[in-house]
Amino acid sequence: MLRSSLLILLAIVLLGSSQAASHDQERERKLEVFEGVAVDYQIGYIGDFGGIDSGPPYIIVAEAGVETDLAIDRATGEIRTKVKLDRETRASYSLVAIPLSGRNIRVLVTVKDENDNAPTFPQTSMHIEFPENTPREVKRTLLPARDLDLEPYNTQRYNIVSGNVNDAFRLSSHRERDGVLYLDLQISGFLDRETTPGYSLLIEALDGGTPPLRGFMTVNITIQDVNDNQPIFNQSRYFATVPENATVGTSVLQVYASDTDADENGLVEYAINRRQSDKEQMFRIDPRTGAIYINKALDFETKELHELVVVAKDHGEQPLETTAFVSIRVTDVNDNQPTINVIFLSDDASPKISESAQPGEFVARISVHDPDSKTEYANVNVTLNGGDGHFALTTRDNSIYLVIVHLPLDREIVSNYTLSVVATDKGTPPLHASKSIFLRITDVNDNPPEFEQDLYHANVMEVADPGTSVLQVLAHDRDEGLNSALTYSLAETPETHAQWFQIDPQTGLITTRSHIDCETEPVPQLTVVARDGGVPPLSSTATVLVTIHDVNDNEPIFDQSFYNVSVAENEPVGRCILKVSASDPDCGVNAMVNYTIGEGFKHLTEFEVRSASGEICIAGELDFERRSSYEFPVLATDRGGLSTTAMIKMQLTDVNDNRPVFYPREYKVSLRESPKASSQASSTPIVAVVATDPDYGNFGQVSYRIVAGNEAGIFRIDRSTGEIFVVRPDMLSVRTQPMHMLNISATDGGNLRSNADAVVFLSIIDAMQRPPIFEKARYNYYVKEDIPRGTVVGSVIAASGDVAHRSPVRYSIYSGDPDGYFSIETNSGNIRIAKPLDHEAKSQVLLNIQATLGEPPVYGHTQVNIEVEDVNDNAPEFEASMVRISVPESAELGAPLYAAHAHDKDSGSSGQVTYSLVKESGKGLFAIDARSGHLILSQHLDYESSQRHTLIVTATDGGVPSLSTNLTILVDVQDVNDNPPVFEKDEYSVNVSESRSINAQIIQVNASDLDTGNNARITYRIVDAGVDNVTNSISSSDVSQHFGIFPNSGWIYLRAPLDRETRDRYQLTILATDNGTPAAHAKTRVIVRVLDANDNDPKFQKSKYEFRIEENLRRGSVVGVVTASDLDLGENAAIRYSLLPINSSFQVHPVTGEISTREPLDRELRELYDLVVEARDQGTPVRSARVPVRIHVSDVNDNAPEIADPQEDVVSVREEQPPGTEVVRVRAVDRDHGQNASITYSIVKGRDSDGHGLFSIDPTSGVIRTRVVLDHEERSIYRLGVAASDGGNPPRETVRMLRVEVLDLNDNRPTFTSSSLVFRVREDAALGHVVGSISPIERPADVVRNSVEESFEDLRVTYTLNPLTKDLIEAAFDIDRHSGNLVVARLLDREVQSEFRLEIRALDTTASNNPQSSAITVKIEVADVNDNAPEWPQDPIDLQVSEATPVGTIIHNFTATDADTGTNGDLQYRLIRYFPQLNESQEQAMSLFSMDSLTGALSLQAPLDFEAVQEYLLIVQALDQSSNVTERLQTSVTVRLRILDANDHAPHFVSPNSSGGKTASLFISDATRIGEVVAHIVAVDEDSGDNGQLTYEITGGNGEGRFRINSQTGIIELVKSLPPATEDVEKGGRFNLIISAKDHGQPEPKKSSLNLHLIVQGSHNNPPRFLQAVYRATILENVPSGSFVLQVTAKPLHGAENANLSYEIPAGVANDLFHVDWQRGIITTRGQFDRESQASYVLPVYVRDANRQSTLSSSAVRKQRSSDSIGDTSNGQHFDVATIYITVGDVNDNSPEFRPGSCYGLSIPENSEPGVIHTVVASDLDEGPNADLIYSITGGNLGNKFSIDSSSGELSARPLDREQHSRYTLQIQASDRGQPKSRQGHCNITIFVEDQNDNAPRFKLSKYTGSVQEDAPLGTSVVQISAVDADLGVNARLVYSLANETQWQFAIDGQSGLITTVG
Repeated sequence: MLRSSLLILLAIVLLGSSQAASHDQERERKLEVFEGVAVDYQIGYIGDFGGIDSGPPYIIVAEAGVETDLAIDRATGEIRTKVKLDRETRASYSLVAIPLSGRNIRVLVTVKDENDNAPTFPQTSMHIEFPENTPREVKRTLLPARDLDLEPYNTQRYNIVSGNVNDAFRLSSHRERDGVLYLDLQISGFLDRETTPGYSLLIEALDGGTPPLRGFMTVNITIQDVNDNQPIFNQSRYFATVPENATVGTSVLQVYASDTDADENGLVEYAINRRQSDKEQMFRIDPRTGAIYINKALDFETKELHELVVVAKDHGEQPLETTAFVSIRVTDVNDNQPTINVIFLSDDASPKISESAQPGEFVARISVHDPDSKTEYANVNVTLNGGDGHFALTTRDNSIYLVIVHLPLDREIVSNYTLSVVATDKGTPPLHASKSIFLRITDVNDNPPEFEQDLYHANVMEVADPGTSVLQVLAHDRDEGLNSALTYSLAETPETHAQWFQIDPQTGLITTRSHIDCETEPVPQLTVVARDGGVPPLSSTATVLVTIHDVNDNEPIFDQSFYNVSVAENEPVGRCILKVSASDPDCGVNAMVNYTIGEGFKHLTEFEVRSASGEICIAGELDFERRSSYEFPVLATDRGGLSTTAMIKMQLTDVNDNRPVFYPREYKVSLRESPKASSQASSTPIVAVVATDPDYGNFGQVSYRIVAGNEAGIFRIDRSTGEIFVVRPDMLSVRTQPMHMLNISATDGGNLRSNADAVVFLSIIDAMQRPPIFEKARYNYYVKEDIPRGTVVGSVIAASGDVAHRSPVRYSIYSGDPDGYFSIETNSGNIRIAKPLDHEAKSQVLLNIQATLGEPPVYGHTQVNIEVEDVNDNAPEFEASMVRISVPESAELGAPLYAAHAHDKDSGSSGQVTYSLVKESGKGLFAIDARSGHLILSQHLDYESSQRHTLIVTATDGGVPSLSTNLTILVDVQDVNDNPPVFEKDEYSVNVSESRSINAQIIQVNASDLDTGNNARITYRIVDAGVDNVTNSISSSDVSQHFGIFPNSGWIYLRAPLDRETRDRYQLTILATDNGTPAAHAKTRVIVRVLDANDNDPKFQKSKYEFRIEENLRRGSVVGVVTASDLDLGENAAIRYSLLPINSSFQVHPVTGEISTREPLDRELRELYDLVVEARDQGTPVRSARVPVRIHVSDVNDNAPEIADPQEDVVSVREEQPPGTEVVRVRAVDRDHGQNASITYSIVKGRDSDGHGLFSIDPTSGVIRTRVVLDHEERSIYRLGVAASDGGNPPRETVRMLRVEVLDLNDNRPTFTSSSLVFRVREDAALGHVVGSISPIERPADVVRNSVEESFEDLRVTYTLNPLTKDLIEAAFDIDRHSGNLVVARLLDREVQSEFRLEIRALDTTASNNPQSSAITVKIEVADVNDNAPEWPQDPIDLQVSEATPVGTIIHNFTATDADTGTNGDLQYRLIRYFPQLNESQEQAMSLFSMDSLTGALSLQAPLDFEAVQEYLLIVQALDQSSNVTERLQTSVTVRLRILDANDHAPHFVSPNSSGGKTASLFISDATRIGEVVAHIVAVDEDSGDNGQLTYEITGGNGEGRFRINSQTGIIELVKSLPPATEDVEKGGRFNLIISAKDHGQPEPKKSSLNLHLIVQGSHNNPPRFLQAVYRATILENVPSGSFVLQVTAKPLHGAENANLSYEIPAGVANDLFHVDWQRGIITTRGQFDRESQASYVLPVYVRDANRQSTLSSSAVRKQRSSDSIGDTSNGQHFDVATIYITVGDVNDNSPEFRPGSCYGLSIPENSEPGVIHTVVASDLDEGPNADLIYSITGGNLGNKFSIDSSSGELSARPLDREQHSRYTLQIQASDRGQPKSRQGHCNITIFVEDQNDNAPRFKLSKYTGSVQEDAPLGTSVVQISAVDADLGVNARLVYSLANETQWQFAIDGQSGLITTVG
């Protein structure tokens, strides 16, 4: 172990060193060994190199696996095998031997190959295919075999070992680089699938060993078919014969062709070459079986021989075909009826005639041809049925007939007629042919359109924009097509302003075309013309009265808020100096503005405002000197009470209208004469004259002039001051002129001179004289005006130079103080204040003072000028304490808004006024000029932020201390259009069902505008309809065609029907424009998604389906598939299939439409099924479509023939008859069809059939004949086996053993060729009708004879008849005892008995001594005739349905019964009409009800409305489906459908008047006492019963419990006192109550709410109040216009002394049928009433105080408007409203009317039991006793056979006798109980008494006697018998017969009663 470890370690070390060394240092040792040698086989030694290395031991370094397979001795270097080597597993081994010294040795052991592997294919077999037409040398690569050995032991060649039939294949191979020998299979011969369809080749692969090894593989080769063989017929020509009356579908023959190809290439399909033969498709061929069938009815007369070219074609991709010829010969049968050819003489040869056709006009040409006739036109009788006598036949030659109009036509009464033309030929028996003519009456435009009303009333607001909806009129035309297509237009009537309006020509919707003006025409009258599309068109007109209303929502706006104007003071009274103008955007009376001077300035007499024009005119004398300026407000008020104010400042301009006036006028002055030396002029004035002029400015400036007395120029005067100076004193001389008198004139600046001059008396005093001389010629003093009385102002002193005179000087004031303000002390000269001074009254006084001295007195004069100084004792004064101005919010900054002017009587600084704003007012928006008082804007106004500003302007004078006064300026901000409209949403979306009707409103867009009035009045329109639309290809006209918008409301409506299938999405752009100037706009989008409505019926892919299915297939076999599609979506397109009616044989899968069988079918029971498949969608309402499905059940040979005749097994034949004598006819029937029912007869050979060679049988007819002469004595009985075989595949056979009795020649028994006969007779066969003939002679037993054949004279056979069953109709048939004719003896009725079995015995009396007899069984089948009309189980039928029933619901399934069978008993149902029809034209297009014709299901097609109609009468008809349309019978039933009320109306508030029934406002006084009525709430619910009973409740806003409401009456009372009113209603005194009205409906009551705003007003501000909130009155409907209704009374709450109450009913209320006296409150009628149209009226009456209206401020009005106040808000808050309930009492003005369908003809069988036969129903539009009806019979009641219940109208009848009276015409009267006179309605009922067979025939004689000679020949007449029957029709048809006592010697004619000899 240690050694090995060392060796390994050493090896690793050495190996590492060896790898590092060069490979040149290694030596290589190669060894070889064969694979497969034995274990431990010596391969060789490592070291044989002659000492190069050190030799063993070695360290071995080997590859993986080397030491596993090889044993290496390290000590010796020997290498041996450890396992059996396999080269294929490992081909070499490599190792490195490392000696202890020397070079390493690399040893390579190579394993040599041995042939130990055989070639192997990848799989043992493979499959390939070759088409049989593959050419030679075509290769197909096969899987190669592989051999693991090496060359030459690998695969060397391939061989085909076996299976290579006819050496069809060979192999080829080639070797590729990979050494594999690849293999190909190559065709070396010709392939033919039909010869060799496949090969199985065994292929071997061989290697190169000796012997070689082999591998095998099987190659299966399938030869694919190629269509290289054409079909081959088994015959080249076929022949067949068929009778012409063979039915369609009868098999004629079968061709057969075979094709040796496979699958589709060998599948043969048959067809008839239509290009070369049978182009008329008279025959058809089964493409699979080759059976040829009759496809169309054959006609021998048309074509006897049909040559068909039949093509057999395989199904190859390039099909091959072969043809064969088929000759079919048609054998003649007498089955041709006359053919009727109708040629309509209309313009397009269609069955129609104009309703304007006159009697005698041709409708159609009828010709009849009988193929049996040799002439062109058959000699036949032609009759015409139907048409109610409106049509007739005419002919001239009995060949050509013409249908003509016999009576006038009216399409509107009957639009279609069904005529039946019956042609009867002259053959025996006669053949009939009938043809139905469905004649359409074409319309003539003979009915003008008819409007629903002759007069329409509509209302529209005057502010309505163009496009506003006004009214929709509707007319209908009873014509059809273009004659009923109406277009509407407006007649051109400019005098009534029709041009303001337009009308949609299609829908009749009237809209405004332009803006309307109620002032121009308050009630425009439109004439609407409806014109149809006929030629020439007809038209009619209706009148539409449109009442134009206005909403007063705009206050007047002055064009200026402040007017400043100047006027001369001398303008005359009446002169208008200014015109103010205010405009009101409202219209009509609300836009008419009246102007008044504002409140508080009524005392102003100088000016007046003309109310209408706004002209300000002079009303009184102006005097600038008295007042120089005026300032006053002018109020503009519209007729609705809204007002605004503008300020007027009137500045007077002075006019020189005053002359100067001197005061005092006389002046006295004493002057001392001057010394001569002193000649200088004095500078001191000697006197001053004073003249005053009150004018202003220059006109008040006075200039003085000496006009007289100064001729010498001694004096001069200062022209401005009036001071007189002495300029030439030297000329003053007592001696010369002691007295001077100066005339002084005063002239103002306008050159007006004083009227009186001042006179100055100047006395010249001698220089020696000493008169008193004042110190000054003029004194000036100043005194404050507030100095008290008695105060000395100053003094004057006069002195005399004359010492001698010491007497005192006396002072006096002789002029200048007329008011006595001053006094002077006589002695002292002190001047004192005598009266209180007032600077403002007199600011200056010029006193003329005289000093008197001595006796005689001498005088001295002086003047004292006293200036009265101002004291600030007057505060500034404004004209008014408050003014209101209106300013638009767009007013410019800095522009004067108003000039505040305060006057201060003080002067100087005390009279100087400055203006300022109180800081708290104006909010910085306003500023005022301190000097001018101009109020200006400093910031922009915003009406939307604040509508009013209150400013306080302070006027302050300049006095100390200063005085001030405040002026309140109310600034009303007037709205300007500075806000654009804003939509609530940027995008609206709405889903609209495509079924919405035209003019339906689908969504309302709403934009708001923060402005007010017209600036906020928004107009909507649709713009850019196509530009913004999603679908660019859709033009704007598509949207504008489908959508419109009401410009004022924003409601978008439909102008045309939508169709989702055409377009399912629209995008509209809506433009909202306000009505400001300029207008502002906003846009929004409206996305309209069109929802699917179930407006498309399912549609089947085919108009009809036909399927074929074999009989006897198991249940669930698929018949076929019907497929329908629906253009709708979802449930509306989910189709469910069903069968109508439900069928027991078939079913249809509701989803797939696959029709399958429900049971195995039996063709023999029924071979044709006509079904109706209905496809119903799942929409609401359900829509459906139906398609006819015809299922043919094809025959399978599942029935063996049944031998019917003879019935007995024993037949007889006389002996010694020649060969060929007929023995019997064998008749077999096979219930199969066609070839399967084609029967061949044969006689069976065998021991049991010993008559095989003696008798023969015709294989077709079954007639057995003798082949030899038979001898009774030789053999009397033969056994004969008769076989009946059908033509089926495989055939079925039935064998019957007959015994043939050979009768002795003397055996005279009559013999019948058949043992039984079957006849068929219609149940309406006439008495005496020959059913068939019974005769023992040889004739075909299956031919039914209807004529009596001549008897054979060589036989004496008589016939007798006995019934085999107990008949319900006894002795229904009789037999002519001589001829054997079977005749009808009683009237037949299939519904009573449908089959008779009779035994007829023939007695041969030729040998009287040995009579012989035979019997035959006869079965008579009675064929149904449509003689029973449908019957209803009850009449009338009462139904109930809720008005909430969904559209599409089936209300009732009607079922009637019909005793007939087949199509005569199949019923269809139809809804004839129903009453009433609220909208006849609309319901004609879309009926309210529909009737399923097949099931009788009555379904609802439109919603019901109990409130509109409570009951409908329906007429339902059941019609059988007789194949002859003219024979169809129908019965109608009356259905009374009562509508049950559903709770589908929510309550609606009607009082107080509210906005949309949601919000209302009322004003209440704060003096309202507890318990008093606050309001009366009235709501109405259109439902009835509990659904319309209302309960009121306050549900919100009454948290304090201040109010309560009576739950039943709706009266709200006060429970707690109201708070006192505040001036600002918004801050308090407002209660918002939520009033709910809930009905009592089930299961869920409906509820509505009203937001009631109660606004509390102060009692001083309360409006007048009505004494009652609710008044009730009743009037009769026939009251004349002007009749008294009631009187309402109100009382004023602000003081009766000033009350001026006026009452008003708003225009348009209650159709203006009531009028109130505006002063007395008396309500009277105006117009006519009709209770049946409207039974009650609710109207509001308003009372207003006219005196209070003028004081109403616009702000209050605006608040009222913003609070959604009630009623007509145009006249402000000061009103009250009372509700008047007026009931119109009934007057008996309507007669009873019988309901449609109540009176019609009745048919009653005679002898009926007493009972109710009919119910008449009348109605009366009146009510109460006036509508309580009494029914009676007033005439026609012969024999009192009829009675009527006076209350219910049930008409009863006693048993009737038609023979006494066959018809009654009853006059029925319905009378009401009206007073004073009853009214009646009448109707006539015709009652036809139907005959019953209640009278036995009566012979005219009780006994008839006749004689006849014994040798009289047969047929000799004996006697004529005659009888009569009092019955009618068939009940009176008599059949004569004889009893058997005659021993068959006599016979009687059943019709005439003639008895003849027969024996």
